[in-house]
Amino acid sequence: MTASALRARPLRDAIGRIGSGLKGAYGDAFASRRLAWASPAIAVVGAFVGFWLLGLLVTAGSIGTDLPRVLVAAGLGLTGLLVGVGYGFGRPTSKEPAPAASIHLTRRVGVVLVITGLSAMALYFLAIGDLPLFRPSLEQARVDAAEEGGAALRVLSMLAIPGCWLLVAWSSFQRRLGWLAGAVLVSMIVAAAWVLTGNRAPAFQVLEVGVVVGVLSAGFSRLRWWGVAALMTVGLALVLAAGVFGAVRLASQSTVYGPPDPNRGAPNYVRLTQTSIAAYLRVPVQNLRFTMVAVPERIGWRLGSTYLLPIATITPGKQRTFDAMIKDALGQTYAGGGTVPGMLGEAYANFGPAGWLLVPILIGLATAALYRRASSARSPAWWALYGYAIIHVTGANLSGLSIASIFPWEAYAVLSLPIILPWIQARLRRVPAGR
Repeated sequence: MTASALRARPLRDAIGRIGSGLKGAYGDAFASRRLAWASPAIAVVGAFVGFWLLGLLVTAGSIGTDLPRVLVAAGLGLTGLLVGVGYGFGRPTSKEPAPAASIHLTRRVGVVLVITGLSAMALYFLAIGDLPLFRPSLEQARVDAAEEGGAALRVLSMLAIPGCWLLVAWSSFQRRLGWLAGAVLVSMIVAAAWVLTGNRAPAFQVLEVGVVVGVLSAGFSRLRWWGVAALMTVGLALVLAAGVFGAVRLASQSTVYGPPDPNRGAPNYVRLTQTSIAAYLRVPVQNLRFTMVAVPERIGWRLGSTYLLPIATITPGKQRTFDAMIKDALGQTYAGGGTVPGMLGEAYANFGPAGWLLVPILIGLATAALYRRASSARSPAWWALYGYAIIHVTGANLSGLSIASIFPWEAYAVLSLPIILPWIQARLRRVPAGR
């Protein structure tokens, strides 16, 4: 065999593994007349295609000369996801079993997180001095209130969110209906608390991830068509609710309706809800274009720093996140937070056009590996971790992977505790004395 043939062999093997992995992933997803709806081949790839198609539709009249680059970015992103998922499913199954997560530790960690988070939320409101939801010009008021409450309390209050998911996962797995009802009630309380801060994303994430985690932990990783339809209906209801909340925030802005006027009729909430939902759907295309204007000419390449930058938000002083940098660089003055670049926008800002392929490959690999681990482990902690992961990476099309909040790092860390702690304990028991 020639040297060139030897060099080409690893590439051929990798391509073959990707092809066989994709065949296996989609064959498994549609097996037994039941859809493996949570498989990354369905959830992650499907969400990417759906968000980008909708984004292109709602921005069709304003893309102009940027259309070729946008299509290249979307095409490379889809290719990267398929490559990552295919290679992830094509890899041999690990001989080492997944760490045995403690079922009862899942519940205990969940309880501690919820108590800690709700206590911090109460102190957060005391530090602010009022409820941000009822402030005028809510779109900007929520951002101002976050600074008043302080990063430390805000980070601690976020612990209640994954705590809810662990309780839902445990009670669904154990089929403990009383505990499940309590977990749902606690989730509603935590979501309502975040609504009072004026922020919709954490509130709706509590609920949407909770639904996914509950269904997976209850053993319904495969659904018939009517089950998929029911799950999609719940998802659409949450999207509509998020749009209504966005309409309330828009109606509170003086820039939209001017100062309060008792002689003026009520805001058109139907139109504002449509505006709010359409604004989110524009993010993949519109904010990718914004990012390409800002980077590298006005900001410079980030070289991976945007994924770590949110950690700085818990340090003393006012820290600037990347979405705020884009907003400032473009001279944007709208009320509210920054201009979130979306998954492909963030990938471009860090690694240039190569990021459009590289980051989705890593996402595909990671979600495929995590899905296979969760499927084999069959424990509530693993499903809680995976349920959050697929919502995080699919939602990243609209918000970026880790653009403005430390929460993704925080959530993965605490959701891993019921998995990692028993594994560490088991490893320590195997170490001979004196070592």
